[in-house]
Amino acid sequence: MRWVVESQLDLAALVGKLERDIFWTRCATGILFLCLCAAGFAIWPRRPQAVEANEFLLRDQKGNVLARLGQSVFGDTCLTLTARDNVSVASLCVQNTEGSILDLHNLKSESRAVLTPGFNTFEPMTRIQPALIINDSMSSHFVHINLGADTAMVLGHGSNDSVRISSPVGEPRITLFGTDQKPVWSTH
Repeated sequence: MRWVVESQLDLAALVGKLERDIFWTRCATGILFLCLCAAGFAIWPRRPQAVEANEFLLRDQKGNVLARLGQSVFGDTCLTLTARDNVSVASLCVQNTEGSILDLHNLKSESRAVLTPGFNTFEPMTRIQPALIINDSMSSHFVHINLGADTAMVLGHGSNDSVRISSPVGEPRITLFGTDQKPVWSTH
């Protein structure tokens, strides 16, 4: 397209028209850009309010499970944390109506601490009364504080009771045991 300018007035009018055309082109471009941004935000993937799954697993770079949140085979809901190389385990399990248990276990030395306000176990089918149990190296040294019908505090070595302070209904007593597992002294 060839522009023929015959005078300065024609040139000024042409420049004015070009400026208006540039202004409206910029306005249209700006409006189109805003519409494009609004459409982009409208379809932008949003964070879900809740993540649902039957089980959550956290794995390390080698694929080993470090944490597990889900139901056990018996229906308990458990959060289990495992140290690298399966050296130690921390497990918190809850049951619908039966209770809960916190189990801290060092698999290398077999020491363990268990805290529960009461919990049903499935092998064998028994109930753990409210208790705090601490043992070291396969129960070679242990403390067991139990509440309920047989309220007791037991301190021992191996599977033998060394000191047992118990408070069954109507019969509180303190008993010391010898190495032959027989009572050496008792308050009754």
